[in-house]
Amino acid sequence: MKFKIAVLSVILGFFYNLTLFCQNTFDIRIATNNDEAFYGMIENHNNNYVFVGERRDKFDYSYQHAYITEIDPLGNIIRESIINKLDTFVFLTTLIQKDNDNYLAFGMIKAIEDTIKYFYICELDLNFDISKERIYSIPPGKTIFSLYSLENKLKNVILYGSFYTSYPFTLSYFLFETAQNGDSIKMVVQPDSKSNFSPIYSMIEKPGSGYFAMSHAFQNVNNYIRQIMSFDKDLNLISNRFLTEYVYNSGSLKWYSPDTYILSGKTHVLKGKSQDDQIVCMIIDTLHENLKYYKELGKPDTTDIPGLHSSMDFTERNTIFIAGIDNFDYGDSPYLPVNDNFIFLTVTDSMLNIKKEYFYGGDAGYILWDMKATSDNGCILTATRYDENTQIDERDIVILKVDSLGNLSTEMDEPPIKVHMLILYPNPGSDRLTVQTAIQCLGGTFTIFDSNGKEVLNIVIREQLTNLLTESLPSGQYVYRYILKDKVIETGKWIKILNP
Repeated sequence: MKFKIAVLSVILGFFYNLTLFCQNTFDIRIATNNDEAFYGMIENHNNNYVFVGERRDKFDYSYQHAYITEIDPLGNIIRESIINKLDTFVFLTTLIQKDNDNYLAFGMIKAIEDTIKYFYICELDLNFDISKERIYSIPPGKTIFSLYSLENKLKNVILYGSFYTSYPFTLSYFLFETAQNGDSIKMVVQPDSKSNFSPIYSMIEKPGSGYFAMSHAFQNVNNYIRQIMSFDKDLNLISNRFLTEYVYNSGSLKWYSPDTYILSGKTHVLKGKSQDDQIVCMIIDTLHENLKYYKELGKPDTTDIPGLHSSMDFTERNTIFIAGIDNFDYGDSPYLPVNDNFIFLTVTDSMLNIKKEYFYGGDAGYILWDMKATSDNGCILTATRYDENTQIDERDIVILKVDSLGNLSTEMDEPPIKVHMLILYPNPGSDRLTVQTAIQCLGGTFTIFDSNGKEVLNIVIREQLTNLLTESLPSGQYVYRYILKDKVIETGKWIKILNP
């Protein structure tokens, strides 16, 4: 079953003269009996959105298909395709579009009985028919852990990411340059060492020649070294530069100006709890010695993580999108969250001052995989949704297209995903309750009612994080309501339990 909402927002603006500028927003959920996920996406030459990932039957683990879908700016699915290979696992994580409009898609492939994944490259025409395929071996003893792509000025493609080994566990980077016909040019793999732990999460090409890559080095279980790695045009490592502020984990690296880049990722509290980690975005000059702007996002006592493949992007510097997952719990599997959580999206200005915030979901376990700024100055996000109460080892796909202010308009009473501007936690909770409010909604009145409708708490919210003492309230179920300017912004239930 597939759900879709598409709303046209019309914005009038002046650019030399009066111009009509349209921003579409839509909300799609792809829900079938299969397990499916999109890991990467692009906006193509026709301003449609093309997604790549995987689909498999939740009852049959003997195969894994690559899954490709194209969606137009109104949220209509134009075409879908499956790459199906007998007794084979194959899935795609990233793609580019060539000048001739064909696509190059990149991923991993392996036979069922094999433990090693191989690089898989295929060229697809506009109907997603395969015209060419390539399979490349990786070094013995290693398995592909993550895979991303970058098209350079020569129109070659740099595949990058990390390999892992199991015993002992290590993460080492790789760089693999290919021509646009899929032919191999060069592969570079981090030399083996006892402390290999330098995955590459994001990469940009230098204005002259060579590349910068975002990574971190591992010293011990409580210490990572944050670093920007510098490579020459032949993919030789030139230097590691340490960042003055800590950031690691999945993130994004992008040029902000000719001599400044912006990066996002996850902070790491040394010898602390993962719940203390935050999403971070920073703007740094190319000498890595001058931190210009810095912003932490998230809550201090829940686990907040960035989008796993991308977490920051923009088309205009005054509209920077930063996205991740709020209240994330890995559970038994990092891909099947066991708790209800939220996809969060923050819109900042050029100095990382927050303009708007939104929380999507809260009714299941979400994982944000990829996000991209779009040509209309909006943003599109792709995530998976898992409800452990109704689903067994199968995920649904959620795609959100928002406008330049992060708005996701809807005209349906029950849209596929709910937009929140206020959330509270823990829920269930006991003696303390924290209310997190989007910055654009401060100044409203937060009220809690007991099961008889009696008001038991009333407070004006003036901060993004408001801590409330609830020890005097008896255990039971309560209803909360948030009103701003005579409009009900948020309602919901909160459960008070005895302090464990």
